[in-house]
Amino acid sequence: MFTPVHSLLGGSLLFESVTALAAYNGKVAGISGIVNGLVWGDSTPSRLSFILGMAATALTVRFGTSDGATQGIPVFPFSMTKALIAGLLVGAGTKLGSGCTSGHMLCGISRFSKRSIVASATFFTTGVITVYLTGGVPYRYGTSYPSSDELCQMLGCIAVATTIFKLLPTVLKNKINNATSQVVVSFFSGLTFALGLYFSGMTNTDKVRGFLDLTRPQRWDPSLLMVVVGGLVPNTIAYQFFLKKEAKPEFSASFDWPTKTTIDSKLVIGSALFGIGWGLCGVCPGPGLVTLFARPSLNIAAFWASYLLGSRAVQNI
Repeated sequence: MFTPVHSLLGGSLLFESVTALAAYNGKVAGISGIVNGLVWGDSTPSRLSFILGMAATALTVRFGTSDGATQGIPVFPFSMTKALIAGLLVGAGTKLGSGCTSGHMLCGISRFSKRSIVASATFFTTGVITVYLTGGVPYRYGTSYPSSDELCQMLGCIAVATTIFKLLPTVLKNKINNATSQVVVSFFSGLTFALGLYFSGMTNTDKVRGFLDLTRPQRWDPSLLMVVVGGLVPNTIAYQFFLKKEAKPEFSASFDWPTKTTIDSKLVIGSALFGIGWGLCGVCPGPGLVTLFARPSLNIAAFWASYLLGSRAVQNI
């Protein structure tokens, strides 16, 4: 089902989240990097705060909304075997390839990073091939638009997020130290990021795999193209015309942009492995976390256990 408005407005929330995290903390909102750093490396309070923000949104959807609202975050629909294989590939792939859809596609392409462009092209291609080889998604034709209540809800969330991010420097500056300010910013960025994933449909594995089902036009779901329009396009404008001209972020001494420029075998192989895992189950780290908190099940927990095993296994390569 094509959801142009939901996905466009969800993408705009992703834009607000990653831009705020960059402008205020000088950080890239790469979910695999945040998770891997938190578990295996630099477990800074701001990383944990971002994950807690994502969990807050997921738990709100789970307990604070009607049963119908959770349909946007279906229970992980794949077998234990697929969960374990996909988790292993996504974990190892994102670690080797230094990122996933958020870090490379949403944030990296906006900086015109050659590594991110190559990585995104690689995992998209292998994702498409994997969906083709595994049979794609069931045929679903039609376009779905939000009701007036849904539209007001989404626009209200965007307005609230915009207001909060606009006021944060005034509220926090010179009142608490920069480290604490970064924790606050990270929490609201994580909360907004998860909300963007939910509204855009990226937490629905059928929509993700439907987007990758390019070889069957009658089944193709172009919704995630609207995420690109709502998220990647404004993020590119924000970085190229504003952020790259700033001397430093609001609450940090410098921007922590990736400095590596080499397109090596690790990048390509890692991105390819991630793409296979992504195509197999339609889950990448960001949506996978929201699903874990909002619709917990044994199989999504197995995906994450396997993900951590995969990322750990290739940590020293």
